Amino acid sequence: MAEDLEKLAVIYSKAARFDEARNTFQRALDIYERHGAEGESQAARESQLIGGVLQMQGLFSEAEISYKKAIALLEHFAGRQDFRTASALRSLGWLYLTSGRVSDAYEALTKALRVADKVLPEDSPEFIVFLDSQGALLCELSRFAEAERMWLRALRIAETACRDDASRYVFVLHHLGQLYSSIGKYKSAEGVLKRTLLIYGRDNELSSMARAVTMSELGNVYTRLKRYEEAAPLFQSSLQIVNAQRDLVPFSSAHVLTLAGNYYMSRHEWETAEQCYRHALKLREATLGDRPAVAVTLTSLAQALLRLHRKKEAKDYQARADQIVAAQDPAFRGHTIDVRAFNAN
Repeated sequence: MAEDLEKLAVIYSKAARFDEARNTFQRALDIYERHGAEGESQAARESQLIGGVLQMQGLFSEAEISYKKAIALLEHFAGRQDFRTASALRSLGWLYLTSGRVSDAYEALTKALRVADKVLPEDSPEFIVFLDSQGALLCELSRFAEAERMWLRALRIAETACRDDASRYVFVLHHLGQLYSSIGKYKSAEGVLKRTLLIYGRDNELSSMARAVTMSELGNVYTRLKRYEEAAPLFQSSLQIVNAQRDLVPFSSAHVLTLAGNYYMSRHEWETAEQCYRHALKLREATLGDRPAVAVTLTSLAQALLRLHRKKEAKDYQARADQIVAAQDPAFRGHTIDVRAFNAN
């Protein structure tokens, strides 16, 4: 019964029916919890899955509670050096990275990777997601060469262990493409992101929002290269998905809207850019509060307003952005590569 409920919840989640997914995972969790100690491992799994859904919905505080519950159950059932405990801790670290809590992410992800290193064979496909998360963390710390090595290592494992199922490692390609785009390796970024989109085209089970994020990333590459005719249809398609799912997947939607705003700024379409940035800001403020990603959007909006000769508004938004940045821990301030927009849970 509980296993069937979990399968149904996964179907709901892939269809972006997140409330139904969460409620169905909760029903499975309730069954396992009634089994007491015998159901601890399965209850931890359901708690981790619930955390993933909550994170997709931008409900970060609730997701944190679910992940911590999973970790506590697994530490009691299996100990801190168990792979399952490390997996739940990695999920928590990814949540922290997504929500801009970089110092907390550093602690959680480093611990999780340390355990995975000890208990997993170095070529295990289970290792891929740990390397991916570590790559994202290193990017956030501007350690780009190390991040690239992490993702290339994850890709080597994936292409050997999962060669017949690229959907199991598509997120690694996506993140590697983002890295190349952000450090100016546009030819490499184009190749990797186009490969990512081909995988999405072959597999209808993969998230449409993840596809939208990848399309916007490739559109961003073409924008940087001033290949606007190629960028335009990508943003048009990604924004169609966002308009249908914006409130369901707010964090990823905000990322797409921000890149679309950058595209319209490049085309001197200031008012359209302003609209994109305002929508992105609303979504990011609702999910993140005063975090670096919000400051980035505030600065982008200020630039659009300056182009529209609305200097006082622009000054106010930029001042807010500066305050947010100044309040961050200097050792863990956010940087320019937003690999967090695609959830690898």
